[in-house]
Amino acid sequence: MKKTTNLKPIKFMFFAAFLCLFCSCGNKTTENSNPPTKELSNGIISAKLYLPDNENGYYRAFRFDWSGIIYSLEFKNHTYIGQWFENYDPLVHESITGPAEEFGVIDYDSVSVGEEFLKIGVGMLKKPNEEPYHFSKYFELTNPGRREIKYGKNSIEFIQTLKSESGYSYVYSKTVELVENKPQIILRHKLKNTGEKIINTNVYNHNFFIIDQELAGPNISLEFNFNLNIAGNAVGEYVDFQKNRLIYLQDLPVVDGKRTAANMMITGFSDSPEDYDFKIQNDRTKTGIRISGDKPIIQFRYWTSTTTYCPEPFIKIYVEPNNEINWEYKYELYEF
Repeated sequence: MKKTTNLKPIKFMFFAAFLCLFCSCGNKTTENSNPPTKELSNGIISAKLYLPDNENGYYRAFRFDWSGIIYSLEFKNHTYIGQWFENYDPLVHESITGPAEEFGVIDYDSVSVGEEFLKIGVGMLKKPNEEPYHFSKYFELTNPGRREIKYGKNSIEFIQTLKSESGYSYVYSKTVELVENKPQIILRHKLKNTGEKIINTNVYNHNFFIIDQELAGPNISLEFNFNLNIAGNAVGEYVDFQKNRLIYLQDLPVVDGKRTAANMMITGFSDSPEDYDFKIQNDRTKTGIRISGDKPIIQFRYWTSTTTYCPEPFIKIYVEPNNEINWEYKYELYEF
């Protein structure tokens, strides 16, 4: 019989210490690395970010966009982001925090072994073998492009310029802005296609949140701008839905020292950008995050584990040569 541990009676700080113990003992990279960071504040909210860096960056794996990684977010003595994973390694796909974004892989299936495929926000990667693509694998980064960072009063802009012989080239800009006099963060994106081929993919935000160090359980709820339907093995066991709300039925336990994780599909949204609007709330500490976007949702997944809760709305990215696409997400922090 598997040994199940219910973490709810345990303070999150002890679980966080447990995570740190794993990090300090299980990976020397954590001890030796000194990743570059930047702090932003508008006097209402403060955010701390890891900066992309080919040699010393906190995240150098091959799944998520390297830019705009927030590792600390605070508002009125509330916290919203923290380390949710057990073992840290800069080359492991899940060693990331904050509203991490992932672009769909481009050309992996059509190129031969040893040739390059594209992951926007990361760069050109080498196809190692004929096995199907999976985000958790290690790849050789053959062309990371050129990165530039520009600082504003309450903002930071990350620019990746990539030129390749594959026919794909682009200039990708992502700006993290703390809105003046408001408890809001806006993530602004611009992708300009400077290559010969059409860029046809998608992008989603994984939204790794931990509100006031609350573990996934009945104190966490989500509210959507549409009546939803959710399919997945966790429905009816760990989560349920009521019209436009997602609720937790019980805590997600730790079994044999491993976090429980669940992946679900959400439907019910329309093709209107107005449905890209949802809230994540900690009903115990009475605070939450409202997340909205300006593009229609094409797919919606929900992933959760013992230590985080992650609505994942996908949008379409289609850019012809010499054209560009712009999109943005707004994060509003609030009490209720």
